[in-house]
Amino acid sequence: MIPEQETSMKVLLVPKSVTSAQTVTGFIDCKGYDYAELDFVLDSAGDTDEMPITAKIGEATASNGTYTDIAAFTLETQTAYTQAVTGARIIQNLIDMRGRKRFLKMTLTPQTTTIVCGTAKLSRAGIKPGAATGGIDYRLVG
Repeated sequence: MIPEQETSMKVLLVPKSVTSAQTVTGFIDCKGYDYAELDFVLDSAGDTDEMPITAKIGEATASNGTYTDIAAFTLETQTAYTQAVTGARIIQNLIDMRGRKRFLKMTLTPQTTTIVCGTAKLSRAGIKPGAATGGIDYRLVG
């Protein structure tokens, strides 16, 4: 693999049931990476047409610092989808980390009770991630 395609993957929000208007958050340190892909995954059970109340990404210079929402990655709406969704939904955030703060926080508040999870894929690291830092338990290459 060439260095530009090396990645590190993390689960930021472990899959769990979240009740209506309950907020869940996940954090990641992006030090050494140029790009971050943060994905929210929502189950469709019991909710075929509503967006989450809030799905957003914030940034901070320290892990315990004050996180500022990034306007381009903030979805706050209670409007319906234009068509019914019959499967799980993915809200994808593609973030250029160059010039951004080191730490990211993903926040999700569903409109109805649903199962949610969140993942992060960091790429273009200055160093190649090894087995311990890549965040992947098994890697299959064909």
